[in-house]
Amino acid sequence: MELKFADLAAATSGFGKESLMAEGGRSGPVYRAVLPGDMHVVVRVMESARGLEEKEAAAAFREISRLRHRNVLPLFGYCISGREKLALYEYMERGDLHRWLHELPAGRPDGEDCTGDSWENLPAAASAVGDWPTRHRIALGIARGLAFLHQGWVGSHTPVVHGHLVPSNVLLSDDLEPRIADFAGGGSPDAAATAEDDVYSYGVLVMELVTGSCRCADEIERVRGIVRSGQTAAMVDAVDRRLQLEAEWEKEALECLRVGYLCTAGPPEKRPSMQQVVALLKDIRRDSAAGNGGGGGASSSS
Repeated sequence: MELKFADLAAATSGFGKESLMAEGGRSGPVYRAVLPGDMHVVVRVMESARGLEEKEAAAAFREISRLRHRNVLPLFGYCISGREKLALYEYMERGDLHRWLHELPAGRPDGEDCTGDSWENLPAAASAVGDWPTRHRIALGIARGLAFLHQGWVGSHTPVVHGHLVPSNVLLSDDLEPRIADFAGGGSPDAAATAEDDVYSYGVLVMELVTGSCRCADEIERVRGIVRSGQTAAMVDAVDRRLQLEAEWEKEALECLRVGYLCTAGPPEKRPSMQQVVALLKDIRRDSAAGNGGGGGASSSS
């Protein structure tokens, strides 16, 4: 869809505070809008693209719109008005992975979390925080989406590097299927980022999913040290205490920690590709629908 700036301004109350969802990020502020036909969308003001010529920006939007995968947030449309470039995406009711993982505790949510329409189905979402199969499915979905991006633009061999894969850039559908957002291909502000950088960021994200802890450098090194030691008891102790782990699930969680370890290896050349990561995660939990774990764990030798 190609929309007019005036239409989007009207749909966001003049890009007012009541429509503002996020103030910045690397690309620009994000607003919620309702278009005719009761279509709920997210409008991202692409501040980093203001220097692009109109033809260049339109070509970039069209290329991004061709990237279609169940774990990549699709581009619905765009607007170019002078220096202003705006991208339209589907509005995801569940919000982002960071909020789901860190602001929604298992069991009864606190009163503040109950306000706002992003959490209309709180009981189901809250219980899912403590559900290991759901976390594994999220990890696998993100890996699949990132592997798809790294395969390159449609009809070319140029990989799409995200450059800033963090939980707040992973949105969740109603059934908690992850959608990678805020990637910009060649127009990314992080143009120097590589696929290996994305793999590292993914490894940190997997560690966060398993441990429930923060992403600070000290915490990453602490978890890496625990995995490197090979001490099962210490690894079990590092797993998020909100997770209700059966014996079989506990083994799967530890294998996922080892995948995170592999992805965060210091030398970039020692990190696996995202295609390899997908294979590892599928092997850990070969039949996630039935809840059956699998063998074939990841090695922690890097």
